[in-house]
Amino acid sequence: MEGNREWARNVPLIGISCTKLNFSLNGKPNKFALHDTGLAMGGLLAQATFMGIRVHQMGGYYPEKAKEFLKIPYEYETVAMFVMGYQGEADQLPAELKDRELMERVRKPLDEILARGSFKF
Repeated sequence: MEGNREWARNVPLIGISCTKLNFSLNGKPNKFALHDTGLAMGGLLAQATFMGIRVHQMGGYYPEKAKEFLKIPYEYETVAMFVMGYQGEADQLPAELKDRELMERVRKPLDEILARGSFKF
């Protein structure tokens, strides 16, 4: 999508994480498929960070266009796009992205994302 094109314009690697929603062995649904894909991306992120490589994940893309262009088999589901490379200078980004890149990162307080006892959100 348009907003992510700037992130992907000059990177050396563009990827898409994919998952197979059914087991190959028996065709039954794999309810952990998305979880497993997330864990795999977490490992990729940890290793890339260790190596000084930046990863920017993007949910804003066209899954059907990606599947068609990359000839991804129908039994696979795309999860997210990502770009990888060494970090450039913020001054190389358009103003809007530069501001986002340089702004302070703020995490939600734990009491907004954790529940004790029963589900409360």
